[in-house]
Amino acid sequence: IGQQVAGKPGVSFGAVRTSLEAKIGQTVNVFFYDPDEVTGSGANLRYTITGFGRFQITSIQSRGARSQIRGYFVEEIILGGEIRPGRTFGTLATGLTQ
Repeated sequence: IGQQVAGKPGVSFGAVRTSLEAKIGQTVNVFFYDPDEVTGSGANLRYTITGFGRFQITSIQSRGARSQIRGYFVEEIILGGEIRPGRTFGTLATGLTQ
């Protein structure tokens, strides 16, 4: 969280369609970013990550420039990991404290 990652422009929906079809019915990790902190463009595009969530994919549709990934966000508790205050986006961590 707070880290910048590089974008990968130019990837067509058709190039990832088979992989996405294999994920229908599964829950996948997604990241959230702050649209006000996107820098650069094209091959120099960078996103600042603000959080992570879990998304259940129910279907995909490919209609040219109007391709869609449909599903819903799920709440999930991840055992272990680092606990940070702030927005959770439905993904929570647990841990023991003394």
